[in-house]
Amino acid sequence: MSTKKGCTYSKKMKDESKTLIIRYLKKIKINLCILLFFIVSLIVTLDIHKINSVENTIMLEQNSIINWEDICDDNHDIKIRVIVQTSDGGSMYVGKIRPKGPGDSDIYIAKTDANNRIEWIKTYGEDGYEDAYSTDQTNDGGYIVAGSTTGFGAWLEDIYIVKIDSEGALQWQQTFGSHHSEWGNSIQQTQDGSYKINCTLLVLTDPRELDPGIFYSFILFTDSNGNIVGTNHTIQNRKNSAS
Repeated sequence: MSTKKGCTYSKKMKDESKTLIIRYLKKIKINLCILLFFIVSLIVTLDIHKINSVENTIMLEQNSIINWEDICDDNHDIKIRVIVQTSDGGSMYVGKIRPKGPGDSDIYIAKTDANNRIEWIKTYGEDGYEDAYSTDQTNDGGYIVAGSTTGFGAWLEDIYIVKIDSEGALQWQQTFGSHHSEWGNSIQQTQDGSYKINCTLLVLTDPRELDPGIFYSFILFTDSNGNIVGTNHTIQNRKNSAS
């Protein structure tokens, strides 16, 4: 009898061990499946990024976007905010340039021809922070650019308008500001040669605090030389200079 009980107990132990081993193997299988799923997902994600990168490259080539490595150096960062096609079939790349590390920025413009060749590159600004957000080709073949500046005696940030000829030479520049922050979001020349500028006003309720402030939109109208002829916001000329 004792031998039979011993055999029964031994068999029971073996069955339990076998069951535990099977459960353990199932857990390993599940974990391996989960791991394999994450690996496959990662590979698919990388492939998607690679495909998107290739598609973006093809799109840029089809749109004749210039190779910025040809015009950038290791000491500056360039941020292009707007690209417009010009009447000669070329393009205007408008934004800002600043040194890597500490330093102020200037408005940056690169002009290319219809074959994607760089015709000229210019920067505009004074000591301070300048940025450009909009441009329009003018009736005389030149260009008008709207943005912002902290230079030229600005209280905080002022609207900055730059008028250049077809070769990028500065013809005149104007700044407009108050004791708040303002910048030009878009600019358009009207049929009579004057300019309409859509602007933003930022009012800080307490400049000493990290206050997001209150944003307002307003329109600024100037004559062909950038002098204010109408606006629904209290603002004044700070800078009016020719090249």
